[in-house]
Amino acid sequence: MADSAVAPDDVARLSLVEALAAIDRGVSPVAPIERDLASAVGCTLAADAVIESGALTVRLTGARLRHVDIALLDGGTTRVSVRVPKFFVVGDGAVGALIAGAIESNGGMAVITDTPLAVALDNPSVDAVVAIGKYTLARDIGKSGRIDFDGVAVNPGGATAFGNAHDRPVLILPAELDGALAGWLTVGRRLLARLAFRLIEEQPFLLELARPVASKRGIAEVVPVRRRAAQVEPLVGDTWTTHSIARADGWLLVPADSEGLPAGAKVQMRPWP
Repeated sequence: MADSAVAPDDVARLSLVEALAAIDRGVSPVAPIERDLASAVGCTLAADAVIESGALTVRLTGARLRHVDIALLDGGTTRVSVRVPKFFVVGDGAVGALIAGAIESNGGMAVITDTPLAVALDNPSVDAVVAIGKYTLARDIGKSGRIDFDGVAVNPGGATAFGNAHDRPVLILPAELDGALAGWLTVGRRLLARLAFRLIEEQPFLLELARPVASKRGIAEVVPVRRRAAQVEPLVGDTWTTHSIARADGWLLVPADSEGLPAGAKVQMRPWP
């Protein structure tokens, strides 16, 4: 991809749908590598895994390899082709560890570093960079890269930004825990999935909303929820708290074209990373 600079005044805060489309257009999958079965669990398959004795397809291209798949493949296939994106996470502390853990638990590799962002972006050994906190695309990429969006209409996490430098995707997340977590869940997961060429995602739990959730039209809302049997209870009003994050079992997304969700609505709960 050719580098092209975009002036910050020309970059608008995108809707979440537009932001995800920009990632889909601007990110290419990483090259496949060969791994033995034990080290491939959780990674995205680059080719269908089959049981050699019966040519039975156990897992399809674009899906993550599970422990149960390993059991079925035992004695037949011993190595598989997978895509494992490698990230630099620029920013230490609890938030950096959270994002690195989220990457690792979703089939990627993450190295936490305190090197300057410019140094991380210039390192050819990684596929993407996530920078947390004080960074801005306009200042830290400037004329050396491309800014796809500088802010997303999502709450929290609106300061999330995305671009490309040295043909390498770079994602900027807010310094605060709630903003960084929401930015990763809504935008970062899509970046990782695109790099891994993940075509099949694990289906979230479909549950009933115990209480209504209010939302502003035009802004996608990430809502922490606690599961209660077949129901989920929203745990946040206008702002997140450490208490609501700790008590939550997962999260749901209220789309931007909605003014909220009524009690009894069927919602998709995804787990925390």
